[in-house]
Amino acid sequence: MAAVIERDDGRWLMVRPVYRKGWALPGGFIDGGELPTEAIQRELREELGIEVVLEPDPWLVHDSAYRRLDTIFMARLADGLDPDSISIRTPELDEIGWFHPDRPPMLKHEASDIFELRRLVSEGGYPLLIR
Repeated sequence: MAAVIERDDGRWLMVRPVYRKGWALPGGFIDGGELPTEAIQRELREELGIEVVLEPDPWLVHDSAYRRLDTIFMARLADGLDPDSISIRTPELDEIGWFHPDRPPMLKHEASDIFELRRLVSEGGYPLLIR
């Protein structure tokens, strides 16, 4: 589960985990008894200290490498939160940055799928599966 957090200038928030190569969307895993919306809010608070407003209708992306279905939320920062004031709050992350979807950093495989999904949706397509 992850979040595409877009700021007013169109750039997306990305994180670089210490345990993997490349950049990824911020997110994590669902704890027992949590709803996906609760889990993504918790993960963002724990890792980055931020609150977001989630868009309805998250994307479901099949991650064949891990044989799982990922839930990807579109989100924006809560009112009054300065995007440049976000800081890392966990030892799991090495770096954070804002990147334009047309010029992403070196990505983990599944994050690159999200950039491709965003491009396809913006062009009017609605794919069910990205391989």
